[in-house]
Formats: sequence, C-alpha cells, structure tokens
Amino acid sequence: MFKTLVACLDAKERATRAIPSILSWQETFAADAPHLAEVISDFQPDATAEARLDEFARMLAAQGIHPDVDLLYGDDPVAALERAT
Repeated sequence: MFKTLVACLDAKERATRAIPSILSWQETFAADAPHLAEVISDFQPDATAEARLDEFARMLAAQGIHPDVDLLYGDDPVAALERAT
C-alpha cells in the first residue's frame, strides 16, 4: 500500500490551499514524509520554482512536517513524476 503523499505544486496561491489537506493526510495515515514536486518545462534551473518549493516546505516544517522536495523538468508533468519515482 502506498503511504507517501506526492503533492505537485504550481502557483503559490493554489499551493498554500493544499496545506490543510497535507496535514490531514499525515495525521490520518501516519504516512512517510510527503514529497513535494514542481514540474517545469525549461531545462534551465528555475530560481522562482525552487524558491516556491522551499517556501512551501518551510510552511509545512512550521507545522512539524518535513517534506522531500524535487524540482522536475519536462513537458509532461505526469511523465516527469513517474520518472522521479
């Protein structure tokens, strides 16, 4: 059975709305640390996306949850996430 939540983020406004759901998941399922990812299409490092992931991870850490974080590259988010697992 899977017990690691994978949250794929995009815009900050939408991502922050996921925090209560992530907290609830962690409490309900006693799950492993969640995995946060953002997929960008450009193969160049994207400081904005990295900063967004880091900020979101800090928000979760303030709630006692310390996620794994990945910035992924590709035009197809689903394929990028599958390659990362």
